[in-house]
Amino acid sequence: KILESYIDNSWVAAFNPHDEVKQFVQGDPVDSKLACLSKSRPDGTIKRRIILDSKVSGVTGASRKMYKSILPRQTDLVSDILRLLASCGSAESVTLLVLDAEYAYWQVPLHPQERRFYCCKLTLPDGRVWFLVFLRTAQGSVGAPLSWAVIFGLVSRFVSSLLRDPVIPDAHELEVYVDDPVLAIRGTEETQTEAAAIAMLGWANCGVKLAIRRGHFGTQLDWIGSTFR
Repeated sequence: KILESYIDNSWVAAFNPHDEVKQFVQGDPVDSKLACLSKSRPDGTIKRRIILDSKVSGVTGASRKMYKSILPRQTDLVSDILRLLASCGSAESVTLLVLDAEYAYWQVPLHPQERRFYCCKLTLPDGRVWFLVFLRTAQGSVGAPLSWAVIFGLVSRFVSSLLRDPVIPDAHELEVYVDDPVLAIRGTEETQTEAAAIAMLGWANCGVKLAIRRGHFGTQLDWIGSTFR
C-alpha cells in the first residue's frame, strides 16, 4: 500500500515487462533493494516508509558528496530567542512558529539521467512483478539529504527575506533542521500573526508542501527533541 501511494503521487513509476524499464531510463537499470523503516508516533501508532537501499547495488559506493550541510543545534534557537527578548519593546513579546515540510525528499525531482541508478524489482504476493523507477530523490541514497538541504535552505532564505522590515530590522530569526523550520518572531500579537502568515505563504508559493496540521504557534512548543518555553 505504501508503494502504491508512491506510484499514485507520481514519485515512482511502475513497469512490466522489463524492456519497458530499459526504454524509460534509456539504458540498463541498476536494481537496488528496498527497506522498510518503522517509527512509533506519540499516539502509539506506527509510521512506516519505504526507502531504497543502494549499498549492495554499488550506487552508494559510486556516489560522493562535495560538501556537507550544517544543521542548527538547540542552543542556536536559545540564542535567537534571548537576543529577540533583549530587544523587545513594552508591548512586544517573542512567539515561535514550528512547521515541517511534508514528504521532504519526495518534493525534489530526480534528474532523468540518474533514474536508471534508482530502480528496484518487487514480486507481489500474487506473483506479479513490478519494476519500479524512482522519479524523485530516493530516501536511502547519498545525494537526497544534501539535495533537499540545498533547495530548502535557499527557499527558506527567500522566506526570511520577506520578513525583513527596514523600519524594524532584525525582528525574527529562522533555523531549519532538515525539514523542520522554526521561526522566532518578535513583535506585538498582530505583527507576529502577520509574520507567521507571510512565512507560510512564502513556503507554499515556492512549492513546499507544509504539514499545517502538525504545526505549532505559541510560546511553548517542541522542536528537534526539546521543549522550548
